[in-house]
Amino acid sequence: NWKSKYEDAAQKYKETMETLKKYNEESSSNSKSKKNLEEELENLKLMAGVTNVEGNGIKIILKNPENMNDDTEDDEDMKQLVTASELMIIVNYLKDAGAEAISINGQRIVNKTDFAQITSAGYIKINSQRVTAPFEILAIGDIDRLKGSLIGTGYTEKIKGWGQEISFEESKKISIKKYDGNMETKYIEE
Repeated sequence: NWKSKYEDAAQKYKETMETLKKYNEESSSNSKSKKNLEEELENLKLMAGVTNVEGNGIKIILKNPENMNDDTEDDEDMKQLVTASELMIIVNYLKDAGAEAISINGQRIVNKTDFAQITSAGYIKINSQRVTAPFEILAIGDIDRLKGSLIGTGYTEKIKGWGQEISFEESKKISIKKYDGNMETKYIEE
């Protein structure tokens, strides 16, 4: 009778140890899965622009012609002011060169970024926020490729031909703040 009870207890012990081993393996696997999911989430946040970032890159300063200001009403003068479309072209050149993060006057460029030229008031809206010249464009990425995307294509020469001023500054520590607008969606579905 004692022998039978011992064998039953030994069997239950063995089953309990196997169950415990299984739980430990699952826990370890879940821990690894959780870590992988957290890393993936951080990468997605970086790509979405909802985290502050820093890294190698360039600072571009773009100014209107010296003799002009943002509140000019002369049509000929208006043609020489930096426009929203110019800023979009610069952003596209930088993206094409592999920029990992871009901002203009503190406004992070993300997939929901909007650009609007408010000609009558003489300013530009980015992310629905008013920005005026001079424009400070920050881009994180390979410094040579970023600069080359604007200089090598001749776009900086066009800008200078319009009387605008453009300058570049390289840095090992460009800091770009996160996008702080609304990222919610209402209508798209998976």
